[in-house]
Amino acid sequence: MIRGEFEGQILSYRKILPHSDGGGSATWVQCPDCKQWRWAGLYNYRRSIAKGMGFCRDCCHLGDRNYCWHGGRRKTSSGYMRIRLKEGDPFFFMAGWHGDILEHRLIMAKHLNRALQSSETVHHKNGDKTDNRIENLELMKKAGHIIAHSRGYQDGFQKGYLDGMRNLAKGCLN
Repeated sequence: MIRGEFEGQILSYRKILPHSDGGGSATWVQCPDCKQWRWAGLYNYRRSIAKGMGFCRDCCHLGDRNYCWHGGRRKTSSGYMRIRLKEGDPFFFMAGWHGDILEHRLIMAKHLNRALQSSETVHHKNGDKTDNRIENLELMKKAGHIIAHSRGYQDGFQKGYLDGMRNLAKGCLN
């Protein structure tokens, strides 16, 4: 089929799909985004054009056209913020295969004006994974980050243990 052969024509579904059981009409249109040609149901196509769209099924759900779009920012199940990057972004190669990156890694990379190495970790000083202010972020090597966290846990455990013992001693004395 030649791409523009049916352009703008309105045909019944039975002429397009001989085994179709339903009525209705379709028109041969081109997606304004990916430039793919397709048959579009006339009723739905007119509704989408009225909304300023007219995209194909693959393109109509991308980025800000998706009903779940929240500016490209979302919270992961582990509590970190992820950001969707566009292909032209200079840090796009740091992103995963979906084109998104952990926000704190992106902020640190932009602050340093270089890409982060896989051996580097960005640490949240106050422990709040959503607080991505540069003042709250610290660049560390992965091994140093693990040691710092385990030291913090040990210190916290030791402090909690000593506080508990003091409280227990106070309770026994009273």
